[in-house]
Amino acid sequence: MHAESVSREHRASAGASVWVLFLSLHAPFRTARHIDEAIDTLLIQECDTVVTVNEEREPVFVSGRKGLRLVNPGRFEDLEYEKERIFRFNGSIIGVWQEVLTAEEIFTGKIGYVEMSRSESYQIKEKEDVMALHNILSSI
Repeated sequence: MHAESVSREHRASAGASVWVLFLSLHAPFRTARHIDEAIDTLLIQECDTVVTVNEEREPVFVSGRKGLRLVNPGRFEDLEYEKERIFRFNGSIIGVWQEVLTAEEIFTGKIGYVEMSRSESYQIKEKEDVMALHNILSSI
């Protein structure tokens, strides 16, 4: 089922609710597929918000009373435990229902995600980013 047909059904049953997508201008490798997937996730999974993310594959620590504590110990064993998966917001897309946005509760309800690769998530925010990207692309 495509997001457009779900959207019509949802709007009819929800009293014409509106969703809003924020697309970062700094994300040149975000594609229409990512946008469609974000809309589908928002509608089909009935999320309050959807964001694009990258999975953090390196060990992650949290600060505590006794120093740092490893959050995802399976990483040191080359194991991927579902409960240890950590995601980092990549800033490419935020999708949210208007009423959630109006209530300023974007990151408090049910949050869905669309996973993007590191290369798809590259952001250009400074002149140095353009030069780094140029070097990457010229080496391919």
